[in-house]
Amino acid sequence: MKNMALYVVGGLVALLVVVGAGGGAAYLAVNKVLDGKVATAAGNNTNTSTGAVRDLHEGAELELKPFVTNLGDAGRASYINVTIHLVMSSEKDKVKVEKNVPIIRDAVLRVLNTKTSLEVTGPEGSNTLMQDVLKAANEALGGNYVQGVLITDKVVQY
Repeated sequence: MKNMALYVVGGLVALLVVVGAGGGAAYLAVNKVLDGKVATAAGNNTNTSTGAVRDLHEGAELELKPFVTNLGDAGRASYINVTIHLVMSSEKDKVKVEKNVPIIRDAVLRVLNTKTSLEVTGPEGSNTLMQDVLKAANEALGGNYVQGVLITDKVVQY
């Protein structure tokens, strides 16, 4: 009886290890996260690992609540969970942005809902997404208050 219990427990542990490894591999395969990039108002992406974005961080930064929404894939359900930080050059600009978070979130959601899962994955997809969010935020604000966009977390399920 003890031997049978050991076999059952051993089998369950082995199953958990296999499922965990498979889940981890699937997570890494499906979710592609941009590493060390920021979109700037100048229209380029800067590598933060070189410190080239230091000027943006001398201003003000605002983290938006995470976005969890549908993507625009036809014929299948796909979702994105993304955390976005907006970077402003001054505290004055940050006050303007904070007063208008609802319209900025609406603009960002509209951008996300038009993208497909393929358009937002990988480094190029993240770069384009950051540029589109930057443009949408500034259009919603009616000026160039946001100088940069950082994506700190991104998970795409499709």
